[in-house]
Amino acid sequence: SMLRGRGSGAARNSLHVQGRAIDFSVPGLGMKALDRLAETQASGGVGLYRSFGHIDSGTSRRWWG
Repeated sequence: SMLRGRGSGAARNSLHVQGRAIDFSVPGLGMKALDRLAETQASGGVGLYRSFGHIDSGTSRRWWG
């Protein structure tokens, strides 16, 4: 609720709150390699943003932010 109030784009039912999602980056790893890594580790969603990746155990889906 706090993050949504600040306009950060946080989802109301975020899997982060349930302990089922993580955002991550690996210093020195480019975004293509980060994408491949995320794809091998995720059992659900894979999202890529400008400077980090996201994986979760929700529904299988992909997005770019």
